[in-house]
Amino acid sequence: MRNFQENVKVVPISPQQQGIWFHAEGSSVSFWNFTQVKSFEGVLDAETFKSAFDLVLNSQSSLRTSFKMNGENLYQCIHDSIPSDDLIEYIEYEVNDPDGVENLVRFELKKEERYEFDLENDFLIRIKVLKFIDRCYIILTMNHIITDFSSMQLFWKQLADYYNSLINGEIPALKVPTSEYHDYSQSHYKHSQSIDYYEHKKYWIDKLVNRHSQSFISFYRNNPILSYREFDLSNSLIQKIRILSLRKRVLYSSVYQLAFFLLLYKYTKSSSISIGNVVNGRGLGRSKYSDVIGLFAKRLVNVLNIDDNDVISNLLFSLNKDILDSFSHEDAPYEEIAREIGKVEGVAPKPLLY
Repeated sequence: MRNFQENVKVVPISPQQQGIWFHAEGSSVSFWNFTQVKSFEGVLDAETFKSAFDLVLNSQSSLRTSFKMNGENLYQCIHDSIPSDDLIEYIEYEVNDPDGVENLVRFELKKEERYEFDLENDFLIRIKVLKFIDRCYIILTMNHIITDFSSMQLFWKQLADYYNSLINGEIPALKVPTSEYHDYSQSHYKHSQSIDYYEHKKYWIDKLVNRHSQSFISFYRNNPILSYREFDLSNSLIQKIRILSLRKRVLYSSVYQLAFFLLLYKYTKSSSISIGNVVNGRGLGRSKYSDVIGLFAKRLVNVLNIDDNDVISNLLFSLNKDILDSFSHEDAPYEEIAREIGKVEGVAPKPLLY
């Protein structure tokens, strides 16, 4: 249990955080850990590293967040400061052969993936530094309730920028975002009381009612029926796809999604297909939250009706419109929409995606 400071700002949670809390209660907190590792060649200066870490913590309020239930309501508790010494662990190894190093890194990475944060009594970030003879590996673990993929990238960038400035004898300016994650949460809470928000919910309910699948695939790690395969597209094909999207004036991602829809249609012959997507959640282009760490990622559902007589270009335009409409109504969270659809249909809805 952490020794929390007394100066705490209590604010409502975001819908995304509510969803993670709910799922963590039903499964395990560690399932929702984001764990990444970076290598550092040479000797890492521990004091400079800690100072750089402190600067990131001080500039990003979400990293100083714990959570507290008050009756039936869950709140974010934003702390003025946190003791970073408790959040960094150093382990030294006298190992230099590549296989031995890789095995140790994998072992520690697995341990961190299974680390069970206490959402109410822990700060939800930790770093483990593995020090080998001529290289360090830095394992970063955050719980999803305070971060997403884009935020993890932002954390690494800020940490590296601060460390490089300090190690070069410079005094870096603290880069505090003009809007912080708790501002986003409060803004959403106020917006959820508006007529505009009701219209967003209505859009999704009209779009998805009676579309919830009677079967679904759960993307849990221990699911034995799933297999994953990654492949690279050639640069020439990527360029052709970019040119096609520009010529047709559609989103670049619409071309890829249409290919996926057509693949599903080929094997299912379903005339109406729904695909769930995880999106950045900060809005299209640069927004006031571009430099903010937090859980912004949202789940949107796109729907396409297909039959054998359709023309590919028409399907592309139709899908592109659906994607743009989804973005323009993204304020209504998927979890809330699913509950509302359950009330309309009179049954507990099957999830379209995890």
